[in-house]
Amino acid sequence: MFIPFSFLLIPYGLALLIFFVLGFFNMYHIYRFGVFNARSITFTLIFVVLSAATLVGSFLLLSQIDWGQGMNIEFFLSS
Repeated sequence: MFIPFSFLLIPYGLALLIFFVLGFFNMYHIYRFGVFNARSITFTLIFVVLSAATLVGSFLLLSQIDWGQGMNIEFFLSS
């Protein structure tokens, strides 16, 4: 039985979706209920920059992988 590596992108995409939905709720609550001062703006900016850097870094690393290849799981099941 052959499973392509691209199936590994499904849980990764779901994790990214959950992260960005929770991040959106976090930013909404900071905007709606938070106090606007230098500290809250700084932490929000740090969160946005680190999230963008993580997204760009993971895209750069994942773009180097040949997702058409796969693995034969019969090798692992035969033992």
